[in-house]
Amino acid sequence: MNNTLVWVQLAFLCVPFIVVMIGVAAAVRVVPEHTRLVMFRLGRTIGARGPGLVLLLPLIDRGVSVDLRERVETIHAAQFLLHDRATLQMDVTYSYQTVDPVAVVLQVADAHNALRQLVRTTLQTLMAEEYAGNLLSAHTRLEQEAAQRVRAHVETWGVVVHSIQLGNIEKRA
Repeated sequence: MNNTLVWVQLAFLCVPFIVVMIGVAAAVRVVPEHTRLVMFRLGRTIGARGPGLVLLLPLIDRGVSVDLRERVETIHAAQFLLHDRATLQMDVTYSYQTVDPVAVVLQVADAHNALRQLVRTTLQTLMAEEYAGNLLSAHTRLEQEAAQRVRAHVETWGVVVHSIQLGNIEKRA
């Protein structure tokens, strides 16, 4: 009987200690060098934190991880209609990097998908003005103009587009 009472008292002492340890473990985040943690306190932005150890107040703070490394994406076999009604199929490769983690979280819901759609539609618009015979000579100009238009649009998102490249161009019947 006495032995049982000691175990019950020990359990009551251990439970708060375990709860505190779980709270501390949930409050500490390790942010890698290439990542920033955009912090929200009760739904309001308090800025980006990291790299290193970041403390979050449990149930009050929330962190959204943002990768700052340069990314290279490819849209395979994108089809474009030219001014003379010819259809082209090509691969579009673009590189970009997040430079403002707070803006990329607050300004656009899904920056990667939005940028992909923007690159595709910008090229669709530029290609609609070109003729098939003109395309090889206008190749570099199209890449530069597409990159310039996309850069102007995404600068408020906290994203920098480095380049847009067109490749594997095939004329379709």
